Amino acid sequence: MARNAAGTYSKPAGQPVVSGTSISTVAHNALADDIATELTDSLSRSGKGAMLDVLEVVDGVIGGPGVAFASEPTSGTYRAGAGDVRDTVLGADVVKRTAAGVDITGKMAATGAVSGTTGTFSAAVSGTTGTFSGAVAGTTGTFSAGLGDDTSHGNRGGGALHADATGAADGFMPAAHFTLVDGATDAATASTVMKRDANGNAKAATPTDPAHVAIKSYVDGLPRVLAWAYLTIGAVGAVTVTAGSNVASASWATNVLSIVFTSNLSTTTYATQITRLGNVAFVFTGDSTQAVSGFDLLKFDMAGAGADYIAAELYTIVVVG
Repeated sequence: MARNAAGTYSKPAGQPVVSGTSISTVAHNALADDIATELTDSLSRSGKGAMLDVLEVVDGVIGGPGVAFASEPTSGTYRAGAGDVRDTVLGADVVKRTAAGVDITGKMAATGAVSGTTGTFSAAVSGTTGTFSGAVAGTTGTFSAGLGDDTSHGNRGGGALHADATGAADGFMPAAHFTLVDGATDAATASTVMKRDANGNAKAATPTDPAHVAIKSYVDGLPRVLAWAYLTIGAVGAVTVTAGSNVASASWATNVLSIVFTSNLSTTTYATQITRLGNVAFVFTGDSTQAVSGFDLLKFDMAGAGADYIAAELYTIVVVG
């Protein structure tokens, strides 16, 4: 009779025997043969022979898995639910396998290649090599060789990387841009990015175009207004200073206009100009007679100015140097 599909054994015909009756060789041999057949079809505890068909076990639970160890019955594999098979160690889940994939609790170490499309790691990941063709997310991880070996993220050891960043798309910094940023300097070096020094200063070359940045030495070398004033020359030669800068006083005598400055000009290189307001006709420009004491006095010989000089009108004087 052997076992049925559920594994239940049924004795063959002629069993059980009846006390006080003759032993039937047919019934006896049939029972012996049947027992031998079923013993042969049984799984040896000492590992003799192998299963010839699927081995089915009880589902089990997390604290008593269906496949467990005699010396550690809370560690093994069990079926937690439909399509949910788990590995437990000392009553704690470490691996969960479903149709959606495999979830690992704790550290995962790989000594060989790791490949896949997507992944999530909630703890440390370490290994030697790997290939991911899609997103990999996690909190910590150590990869000692080519993880991310794909067209999106490239290979750590070489291969295609992200495209360079542009004004319209994120990406990696191009090598040329890195060189430009890394070479930033506070010196006046051509084709480099300018940066400030420890005092907040930076240098530039002497400008050669109106749109160029001006530097101190260039600006210091430009002519500047040393003094200016509005003057009214009276009919009898009296001079009134109505406004100005660095002009203390002025006087007039025999066609000579004398200007006394508040502070010395401190330069012998200058130009002067006097103009009558209301009538922009040129009156006087050119050299002047200097006092020898510290350039604090200029005398302008107005002789020859002719009809351009009109008493009791307002004049401007500008000294540039």
